[in-house]
Amino acid sequence: AQRAVEDERPPHDVDDGHALAEAGDAEELMRWLIAPVPLETFMRDIWERRPVYVSRNAHKGYFDGLLSKADIDEWLRAGKMRYQRNVDVTSYKDGVRRTHNLNDDGSGGVDETTNEPGFADADTVWRRFDEEGCSLRVLHPQRWRDPLWKTLAALERFWNCSTGCNCYLTPADSQGFSPHYDDIDAFILQLEGKKMWRVYPPRSEAEMLPRYSSPNFGPDEIGEPVLEVILEPGDLLYMPRGTVHQAHCVPGDHSLHVTLSTNQFNTWADLLEVAFPAALRAAAAEVPALRRCPPPDYLTHLGVRAANAAEPPEGGSPGDGAHGVNLDAVNPRRDDMVGALVELAQCVMRRLPFDAAADFIGARLMRQRLPPPPSHVSAPAAAVGANAALAVTDETVVRITQEEGARLVVEDDAVVVCHPFGNGRLLHMEGGDDEEGDEERDE
Repeated sequence: AQRAVEDERPPHDVDDGHALAEAGDAEELMRWLIAPVPLETFMRDIWERRPVYVSRNAHKGYFDGLLSKADIDEWLRAGKMRYQRNVDVTSYKDGVRRTHNLNDDGSGGVDETTNEPGFADADTVWRRFDEEGCSLRVLHPQRWRDPLWKTLAALERFWNCSTGCNCYLTPADSQGFSPHYDDIDAFILQLEGKKMWRVYPPRSEAEMLPRYSSPNFGPDEIGEPVLEVILEPGDLLYMPRGTVHQAHCVPGDHSLHVTLSTNQFNTWADLLEVAFPAALRAAAAEVPALRRCPPPDYLTHLGVRAANAAEPPEGGSPGDGAHGVNLDAVNPRRDDMVGALVELAQCVMRRLPFDAAADFIGARLMRQRLPPPPSHVSAPAAAVGANAALAVTDETVVRITQEEGARLVVEDDAVVVCHPFGNGRLLHMEGGDDEEGDEERDE
């Protein structure tokens, strides 16, 4: 399958990504992001299946204006960035990944009284960057950068799940993170400089589309790459969840890229994780058999020991036991219990509330989403504030000012409209989509 695509479109055929983000056109923005790969091809053949690299030698300024090194410097010098929460200073040398979230004067650690991490000192951070070859990971820069806010707000409506981003600033000829895979679908947008990426396939079927990120891997644990590319400004790299990867800034200049992340905990398993407990509660309320006590001997016939006793020994036959013990593979009592449990489980399965589970997840999404930028709504609200609801009567005509901007659900026998218009921007995705955990040692 083709893993590299060259964007050879003439300039007049290239849409203005900033205009699309400003307008909040979710589908068109997604088309722009992965162009020239058609969106239909991406969703059918690439998404969740394989990585793809889009080279834009003819469009080096494709992502200009999203974020810059100068923006990061401004935030640091304004005293806005706390270690761990807003920025991590990291290194990866001699196969060891380290975190350096302390200032030169010893400040910056977690306050024992408030449990708040300290602020990063700009001079310390840039000294580590310039002299020690440390990388910076800026977490969730959409809180301060409007172009990223508008981009993510639109993409959240396309994917119908929380969508976040981190940015990574790496000095020339260095690496900040060890090989690993993530629990997100990652879109890497190269903004400044060049970076060598090595991409590896999932190591096993069990690690395909994982729900949790991996620990750090050593070089002998990851095999051979299926894709090895140098990202330059304007280039895009898509990696499905579970794609093992590592990146190294090439000599000459720093590298800055943004990782857009989506589809974390957005699987059929997550929907069923909500539906199964609700189905069990409903079935227990409606089916008396589920409320009966199990027989006193059920622990004798169910469990690891009972299950092993029901299987013949390796290389033997039913009735052959170790050390002269007869392991009778025929256990009618166990079979009856397992059969009864299967019937009870089917009672639960028939009551799976798929629609209610989808509403629960949809309402949760509305509470997690970025607030829509003003340019994404069709008209200003006629009534705002804490008392706005008092003006609404049975005769009031209510209009949603953004497509997919609300979710109607039933909660505790009440009809509730969930929406993102009152959400905050500063805590969006807080702690939810980091590419790599923070359990590494601090220095």
